[in-house]
Order: sequence, then C-alpha cells, then structure tokens
Amino acid sequence: IEESGLIVKKKKGTGFYDRFRNRIIFPIQDNIDRVIGFGGRTFDNDDPDIPKYINSNENLLYHKGKYLYGFNNAADSIRQADSAFIVEGYIDVIRMHKEGIKNTVAPLGTALTEDQISLIMRYTRKINLAFDSDDAGEKAMLRSISLMHQQGLDPSVICLPSGKDPGDFFDEYTTDDFDLLVAEAVSGIDYIVNVHIDSKKEYNANERITILQELAEYFNNMNDDILKIDFLKKISSALGINENILRQELIKLTRRATASSSHHEDITKKDTGVSTELYLLLLILSNPDLLPIAAGRLDDSYFHGKWTRKLWNAVSRASDNTHWDSGTVFSYLDNGEFIEYLSGKLIEDRLNINPESQIIDVVSSLKEKSIRERI
Repeated sequence: IEESGLIVKKKKGTGFYDRFRNRIIFPIQDNIDRVIGFGGRTFDNDDPDIPKYINSNENLLYHKGKYLYGFNNAADSIRQADSAFIVEGYIDVIRMHKEGIKNTVAPLGTALTEDQISLIMRYTRKINLAFDSDDAGEKAMLRSISLMHQQGLDPSVICLPSGKDPGDFFDEYTTDDFDLLVAEAVSGIDYIVNVHIDSKKEYNANERITILQELAEYFNNMNDDILKIDFLKKISSALGINENILRQELIKLTRRATASSSHHEDITKKDTGVSTELYLLLLILSNPDLLPIAAGRLDDSYFHGKWTRKLWNAVSRASDNTHWDSGTVFSYLDNGEFIEYLSGKLIEDRLNINPESQIIDVVSSLKEKSIRERI
C-alpha cells in the first residue's frame, strides 16, 4: 500500500497517514480497465499551500507518462469517430463524456508525452487539443503541438472562450456551441504562428529576427517536409519574408541551436561534479514543464547514483503537484549540503540554452548506456 502511494510514512513519530485525505478520488485505469493508480483533487480551492491535484507515485504498474485518463472508456469511441479530443484534467474528461463527447482523454497530471501521443495514434490521426484558455494552457498547447510535429502529425486546436476550460464550458454553453468551436478550430501550425506573430503589427528587422529565433525550434522539431513547407508559408505571409530566405535563416538558426546543445556533454565531462544523470535532473529542475520528455522514457532504474536516484524520486513526487518547482523538489530531500550544491548549479546559463533539445539528447544517452550495459 505504501509503494502504491495510498499511504505515506509520517516524518515525525511512527505510523502512516492517508495521502488522499479530504480529496475527491479519481481511479486511474489502464487500457484493459485495471486500476493502476489514483488522482486526488482537494475540496479546498482557497488554500494556496495545498496542491489542487496530487497523483499516485510511479510504481511497477503506474507510469503516468504512458497512460491517459479515460482512455479505457474512450478507445472504442475514438476508433468509431476516427478522432480524439485531448483535454487537461480529470473533471474535463468526465464532463465531456457526460455531454456525449466520449472520444475524450487527458494526460495524468503532467504535460502530454510521446508515449501518450503514440497510443492515440494507434486509433486515429485526427487529434483535437482543447486545453484551458489561460497562460498555462497556452504553454501546454504549444509544447503538445511540437511533440506531435515530431511524429509527423499536425493537430487541430480548439480555442475556448477566455478563462474557460472544457469542464466549465458547458455550464454556460451547449454541445452545439462546442461543435461550432470544433468547426472553427485552427491547425497546430496556425496556432504557433498566431501566438508568436501579431498579424496587425508591423515588425522591424530586429523584431523579425527575435521571432524567427523563437520559431526555429518548432521548425527543427517537425519530422515531416509537408509540415515544414506549410509552416514556412504561414510565417512568410505573416512577416513578409521570402520563403527561400526564410528557410535558409531557420536552418541556420537550428544548426546553431544543435551545435550549442551538442556541446553540453563535453561541458558536463569537464565539470567533474556533474554526471550525465545529474545534468539531466538539473535541466528538469530548471525547466519543470519539460519533465514529461524524460518521464515518458525513463524510470528510476536509469539512475545509478545514490543521490541522483533520490533526486529523480523527489522530482517524481513533486510533479504530482499541479504547480511545482525546484523548491518543491527540495522539500522531499533531507540533505542540506546536497540542496545547497544543487542550488548553486541551477544558476548556470547552459541549463537554459535549448533545454528541450538538451533533455532529448541526454535521455537518449542514458537509454543507450543502459542498452550497452545489458549486452
């Protein structure tokens, strides 16, 4: 029971306490209806010190980067409709199903992962993203679109009214209203361009360069030439830059980014205090929203150092909170010197140079190392 995360050992004294006390419990099931974990939502929305959502710890059965909430109930509907809706939370899924939109699923308390996208793509390539219409939702949307572009897929993006999520949308609107939003959905490429470029604004040369630097990583992540061509056309039209010049500039920018990230392993080796395992964890601590890139592909068996394994487990526990950062992680560690050491490392600039590319590279390195060790 302790390993499943249902109970937690008390820090003081003996015994355990109920981890999900005073919470609404959402059973999490795998694709064949077995309960493998739980999510819990607090009844108290006003206390900032209480995480709104928590989830079971990862264990032998439960890997939150590999499953989707509601998928066991949605799979047949996804196949029949040849489309899927991805929302952010458990309540969003329940409300969508209640309204008859049963081809709806959600990630398990984290951002969408490659494994989750691959799971849906076994059933359909028509994916609609309907995330919360706030800053956090926009950030999650952009990252999810980019992940899908890596798999050669451009999703549709449903733009909900400001301040709404799918769970409360239907308190004021009908399914017909939702159908209209679906009909007006924009492509993932259009969404990226619209977020970064204001069509009503005239940009000077320096502003255009800054925008292209922001868009270069999206271009680099696209694993399909047709997507790249469409992306170039949209940017060209929005900024008034010739497509050929635009392509050359984006390729140049992505090469620079790749060169910068490819040096991280050499830099790491020069710093005898930082192993590859620890460097990955520092990248995650510095960029918490990128954890799903690693969480979907690694578990604690990839961390052989005593402290790196403890740190990975602390990150996993902290990420059960809706909003978490390095401070949340440190609260799960009990060694002051180690925390002080990590704090010193987190101020290094290299952790913010194309962190997504760096994390992908380091994860691949750890997986290759694991394969070599098993041979």
